[in-house]
Amino acid sequence: MNTFKIVLYLYLFILSTNFIYSQSDEDLITESDFKLNLTGYIFNLSSYSFSRSNKLIGIIDIEPAESVSDLMRLRLRPSVLFGENTRIEAQYEVNGLLSDRNLYKLNEISENKRQAVKLAWNLHTDEHLVLNHYIDRLFIKQVFDFGEITAGRQRISWGVGRVWQPTDLFNPINPVNFSKIEKDGADAVSTKIYIGNFTDLELVYNHTMSKYKDNFGGRFRTNYKEYDLSAVAGYFDGRIVVGGDFAGNLYDAGFRGEFIYSLKGGNFEKEFLKFVLGLDYQFDKNIYALIEYQHNGEGTICRYCYDYTRLVSGEILNVGMNYIAVNANYRLNDLTNAGISNNINLNDGSGFATVSGIYQLTQSWQLNLTAMLTYGDIGTEYRIYPYSLYLLTEYFF
Repeated sequence: MNTFKIVLYLYLFILSTNFIYSQSDEDLITESDFKLNLTGYIFNLSSYSFSRSNKLIGIIDIEPAESVSDLMRLRLRPSVLFGENTRIEAQYEVNGLLSDRNLYKLNEISENKRQAVKLAWNLHTDEHLVLNHYIDRLFIKQVFDFGEITAGRQRISWGVGRVWQPTDLFNPINPVNFSKIEKDGADAVSTKIYIGNFTDLELVYNHTMSKYKDNFGGRFRTNYKEYDLSAVAGYFDGRIVVGGDFAGNLYDAGFRGEFIYSLKGGNFEKEFLKFVLGLDYQFDKNIYALIEYQHNGEGTICRYCYDYTRLVSGEILNVGMNYIAVNANYRLNDLTNAGISNNINLNDGSGFATVSGIYQLTQSWQLNLTAMLTYGDIGTEYRIYPYSLYLLTEYFF
C-alpha cells in the first residue's frame, strides 16, 4: 500500500467519523441541506496564425506557414453540498479542434505529471478534426473546526504574480496560451489548518503516475500590517524547493513578488533561483496598468543554448533568463474594454505584443478580439510563436 492510499484512507476515516458524529447530534442533514448546483461555460476560439521561418537548435527548422482553426470547449461544473461543511465537485470538459493543418499528431493526449490517473480520452481524430473529453476536477472537501481537507483532483494555486508565478508548483498557465482558462487539476490530498485571523498552514501531497516522482509541500500564509506574506517549501519533480511571496501596497500602487530556490538532491551545482516583482496601479475608474519582471534562473542568456525540448514538452515555460511584461487596460464604457500588452525577453530582444478589445454582450456573454504580434531575430525565443488573430466568444451559465 503506497503513501497516497494511506493518506486517502485516513482522510475518508476522518470524514466518516465526522458524518457519524453529525448524525448523532442535532445537526442531522435533511433534504433542505442537500444542494445541487450546475454551472459552466461554452468557449469558442477562432484564430488565424502565420508562422515565419525559424531555426531551433536541437529540434527542427520551421518553414513559413499559415493556418486557420477553431477550438470549441464545453465545460460543465456540477457540485453537491451536504449541509454547510461537505462539498463534492466535478468539472468535465469536451472540446473539438477544427483546423486546416494536419492534426494526426494530436491523436494521443499528453500525460500530466501532476495526475495519477489518466481521465482524458479521444473521441475522434482525423486529418483536420480532433474531439476529446476529460475530467479536470473531481474532489471532496470537508470543513472542520480546525480547517479543511480536500481529496481528489483539485486546483492548488499558489503565488501572487499576475503574469508569472514561480511558487505555483502545480501546473501554471503559459502566458502565451489564450485557449486555457483553468489550471490543470492535480491528484492530491490537501489540508488547510486555520491558525488565526489571516493565518493558515496548507499541506499538500500530490500522487502521480508510477514513472514520475510524487510531490509534497507546504505553504504558511499570514498578514503583517498591509502585506500578505507566505513561505513555501517542498519536494517537486525530484528537487528540493523553498520560497515565498508577498502582496500589499506601495503608496497607492499594488506591490507584489515571489521567489523559489530549487536544488536537486542537495546538489548545489544544479540549483537555480526564480523570482518576480510587480507593480500595478488603478489611475482612475477607466485606466489600469501593471508591470512585472521575471528572473528565470533555470534559463540562460545564450540564445544558442535554449532548451526547446523541455519547452515543447511543457516542463518549462521560458528558456531565457530575464523578462519584463507591461499591460494597460482602458474602460471605454460599461460594456467595452480595450487592452495592450508587451512581453519581452530582455536577453535576446524577442517578445510578443497584443492588442485586444472586449465587448460584454450580456451579463453572461462576452466577445474578445485579440491580435498577437511576435517579434525577434531568427533563433530567438518568441520567434517560434506565430502572428495570430483571435476571436474569442464566452458564454457562462
